[in-house]
Amino acid sequence: MLASEVIGKYVEPKESIVYYDRPEGNVLGQLQRGIIYGPVYSYIEKNGQLYWMFDYTLPGKTPGAWYIKHKKDTMLLRADTTGTGTGGDNVIAGELPDIKNSPISELVKNLKRFGLLVALVVIGLFLNKRK
Repeated sequence: MLASEVIGKYVEPKESIVYYDRPEGNVLGQLQRGIIYGPVYSYIEKNGQLYWMFDYTLPGKTPGAWYIKHKKDTMLLRADTTGTGTGGDNVIAGELPDIKNSPISELVKNLKRFGLLVALVVIGLFLNKRK
């Protein structure tokens, strides 16, 4: 499952989960087991850790958000807040598995990783042509 597929869905913690004011930020409180939260507004990857972003902006107020760390098998992914959905169960994918980032974010990560190497090779080729 891609992280982008979780956006717009809701999560139901299977255990208490700490939430933060920003990724790697201050703890604001804990989400309670069995309560459905959401929708997931976006996601952020910071230092290899995936965070789910939830919007709590109130009309006429400064935009705000809170974040939870992604941890495999600690949340159920839900279609809505009712807990019923069609057929008596709206669990979309069951427990949230390991999440893969979108192909674009993987490309950016790889470009950052190999960017210096590629730059050095290009500079070397350019200098060899000038001789």
